[in-house]
Amino acid sequence: MIEIAASRRQLLVGLGLASIAISAEARAASPPSQRRLLLDPALSPAERSVAQSVCACTTPPHLLAADIVRDWRDGLGTIVADRGAFAVTRWDKAIILKGLAREAGLSIRQRRIGRSLFHSEIG
Repeated sequence: MIEIAASRRQLLVGLGLASIAISAEARAASPPSQRRLLLDPALSPAERSVAQSVCACTTPPHLLAADIVRDWRDGLGTIVADRGAFAVTRWDKAIILKGLAREAGLSIRQRRIGRSLFHSEIG
């Protein structure tokens, strides 16, 4: 009998990140995106590396500050409005990003990729 040493949460996050990878492979024929990758600092190092490889952004990732609204108002909002962004965040930061994007008049698509993990496309 094989014993798996992973929690249910780790498995769900892995499945969610795998679904992002599959959808990213469908877009692999297109050139790398100029979109910005926004990452939740609460993500584990493994989740961060998978999110970076999946989104195939040419710019370095931006770790969101503890105060996302202040970060958005201090310039992140204009960068996202110009180039668009991908975000991999926990549910609470996904809700805040959705409100900020709507306030700026940007389109946003979100999907749940884990128990409390969301993938968002802004712009």
